[in-house]
Amino acid sequence: MPELSRINVPMLVCGSFSDHLLHTRGSFEAYARVSSKQKWLWTHRGGKWCVFYGDEAKATQLRFFEHFLAGADNGWDQVPPVRIAIHETGDAPAEIRMAADWPPPDVTWMSLHLHAGGQLTETPETTDSSVVFANADGALKFRWQVPRALDLIGPMTFNADISLEGASDATLLAAVRLIRGGVEVPFEGSYGFGRDVVTHGWHRLAHREVDAELSTPWQPVHTHAKAEPFSPGEIVPISVALLPQATRLRAGDVLELELRSQWLFALNPFTGQLPARYVTGSTGSTRVHLGGTHLAELRVPVAGAR
Repeated sequence: MPELSRINVPMLVCGSFSDHLLHTRGSFEAYARVSSKQKWLWTHRGGKWCVFYGDEAKATQLRFFEHFLAGADNGWDQVPPVRIAIHETGDAPAEIRMAADWPPPDVTWMSLHLHAGGQLTETPETTDSSVVFANADGALKFRWQVPRALDLIGPMTFNADISLEGASDATLLAAVRLIRGGVEVPFEGSYGFGRDVVTHGWHRLAHREVDAELSTPWQPVHTHAKAEPFSPGEIVPISVALLPQATRLRAGDVLELELRSQWLFALNPFTGQLPARYVTGSTGSTRVHLGGTHLAELRVPVAGAR
């Protein structure tokens, strides 16, 4: 693994919200971990090649290089560190916002709690309960109706108390969709796939050990140093990191959290995200414990008022 903290040269990082299967995680981790005192993050949610080689991005790169390599007094040192492309749909961004850091300092983290009836609410269940899905072909869905127009800017985190039945390990995939007027809003994804979700994260449950040094209050980082298989009946707290995004929501929109063990889309060059195959088959069932003494929440980053 590269020692990112040893990097101290000026950096202009292209952070794609549309390349969750390849470069998104590494780009944002690099921006966060390098020791560079002069670093900028330029985000987008378009097709990665057409955006990176587009006129705006090329002009930005040229200005950066002219400043640091040719000593040009072109005002680059006055550019805010983070450019955020906020998308309401998969088309052009609704707004370009500048910020002092990533995630933006004005973000507050709101917990949406899972309820057995399929709701996401700001208040948790009051009594212990649980819901279960079959790892081979099952899924659970939970919905939150957005009460007011707002922007979600940053990564998300799914935290829950989990037990496994008929298995000692499984993959847990958490995906967040935007539904407007009963229809899902698609976003740009990896490999030119145009029907991606807002964000998602996946985690092998036995690799639950968290790196205390690298983790932040808004995103867990796992060590992957050892496997800790589940014992029968054992309930374990787990955290799944969902990748960075910047999404504008309207009042009345629905945010849907889906939990499953299989990949979201068919592995087909016309309808799915070929060649990625990050989630393989899991046996048994996954049980999510809710309410009372148990935690089951989706933490979302609510940006300051616009």
